[in-house]
Amino acid sequence: MMMVMPHAAASPGMRRVLARMGRCVLSYVLLHVAVWIVIARVVPDWPFLDSARLGLLMLAFTGIPTVLLAIVAGLAHQHLEVARFRALLAFPMALFAIPLIGAAAAEPLVLQVMAQVAFAVWLMPAPLVPENWVGPCPSKERATDDASSEALRRCAPCVPDQTGRGGGQRG
Repeated sequence: MMMVMPHAAASPGMRRVLARMGRCVLSYVLLHVAVWIVIARVVPDWPFLDSARLGLLMLAFTGIPTVLLAIVAGLAHQHLEVARFRALLAFPMALFAIPLIGAAAAEPLVLQVMAQVAFAVWLMPAPLVPENWVGPCPSKERATDDASSEALRRCAPCVPDQTGRGGGQRG
């Protein structure tokens, strides 16, 4: 006998996060396709179909890790400023283009690295879950008013306690 689970409707916050994840995937795929169309037109020695095949292969090698990194890091992103978060992700995302070092021409590597950086600093939705973003942690010295004290309490796991390690007690 098969049991049917009642359909649980997704909350508006969950739908918003799923929509941002979908936008992340779609924007990367569209960027990747555009870059590989440009590569197919720029590299004169490669037939268009060979460039298209290599582009699809590179979507697996660069696209999947890039999108997974963007989503996982975006879900964990709570404290960094958005510009710093994007800058910190640009370098690992650019490293995913390493398989193109062996290409016969330099253009695919250069254009793919540019696409990875463009995705990290411009197209990637950050923060992925705006409701969980608490902003940069204030230092203990700057916590003078009640709002700063409340923000400091929310950031207790990352603010050093008396021993110098993170994980101060929540108040």
